[in-house]
Amino acid sequence: MRITCYQCDTPTDIEVPFPVKQFVCSNCFSIYKATETGDFTFKDKYKYDKQIGGLTLGLKGTLEEEEYTVTGVVVKEYMNYYWTEYVLASTTGKFLYLSEVSGHWILLREIPDDFAKGHPKIIDYNDKVFKLYDIARPRIAAAAGFFDIDLPTGLITMAELIAPPYMISFEKLEKEERTVFLGEHISKNQIKRIFKPTKELPNRIGIGLVQPYFFNVRQLALILCSVTLLILLTHLYVYHDKQEEVVFSNDISFSEYNDKEYISPAFTLNGGASPLTISVHSGVDNSWANAQVALVNEDTNEEIYANKDVEYYHGYSEGESWTEGDQSDGFSICGIGAGKYHLAITVVKAPEDLNNTGMKVTATWNKASYWNIWMLVIIMAVIVLIAYFGELYNEIKRWDDSPYTPYE
Repeated sequence: MRITCYQCDTPTDIEVPFPVKQFVCSNCFSIYKATETGDFTFKDKYKYDKQIGGLTLGLKGTLEEEEYTVTGVVVKEYMNYYWTEYVLASTTGKFLYLSEVSGHWILLREIPDDFAKGHPKIIDYNDKVFKLYDIARPRIAAAAGFFDIDLPTGLITMAELIAPPYMISFEKLEKEERTVFLGEHISKNQIKRIFKPTKELPNRIGIGLVQPYFFNVRQLALILCSVTLLILLTHLYVYHDKQEEVVFSNDISFSEYNDKEYISPAFTLNGGASPLTISVHSGVDNSWANAQVALVNEDTNEEIYANKDVEYYHGYSEGESWTEGDQSDGFSICGIGAGKYHLAITVVKAPEDLNNTGMKVTATWNKASYWNIWMLVIIMAVIVLIAYFGELYNEIKRWDDSPYTPYE
């Protein structure tokens, strides 16, 4: 259908699959009403001094496997707050609606009005609980395009209930039956892919009415719990028969192995990877000693180095006895797999320590440690808690502008 505005000579040419009752010029917002003869007569004009942004009339896009055309645009205003609604019509006569508020988009479709009368504060619909967000009485500030109804000139009573990413919207004019819509959040990127608009779409501001959180926190918690259980069961299966085994223990003399390595007898490790714990003890007294240990894989010649200082100091000052350090210490070499190994150990002590004669070194092939698992569980629990409180903060901010907020 092609109509040229009598006021500004702007033509509008769109394929319209429904009988047109009203036309509004997209340039000057002049309103025309269809006559019985099929002509259009000037009726009124919207006093609106802004451009209607976003999707332009005539844009086509595929939704729910049908092609829809943007046939009409409506700008609504309530207490100096504006939002835009788009009428989408398919060639088969179906209608969908897009609502854009502060860069956030909602796709709506009309549903049967089989709800209780009035404006209930809670609705259970499709296994979702919708809570009342707002009741408002907006007016139409501007419009553009073709419409199958006479656009209302008075106030519209609206009630919105949300269960993000869904909403239920009630609209009612005086002396008319109310209309009910079910809406669902749709992203700006989806709108771009579907309609390929030539104009820049509005940027998002704040948190949308039904904008979902970045991810489903409940699903995240269930996934991480399942992962934890799987890791624990795998760990128990691999290590259920693992026994602690001392694979090396010996006193190494400082005088005998001064400036040279002590090479231990070879030992074989069997089973799943486990930590090898090295314990060292030396009779240091107000002194120090050091052990440097190399674990050598005799099959691959791969070497893993580590070292440990043993320090013990004590004294008496300002009327109190004090001690620092210990004569024993240890460390673990993690994730050592099965194979044949030996240890290359170098021990040294403080040159001025004449009383300390040696250091005892013990290597223990441990039962598999649960430390890594518990650390993983803690990390995943922290992730879930962060996600939970992030979602809670998101919900509090979403409800900030609602007089029915459930948050204090």
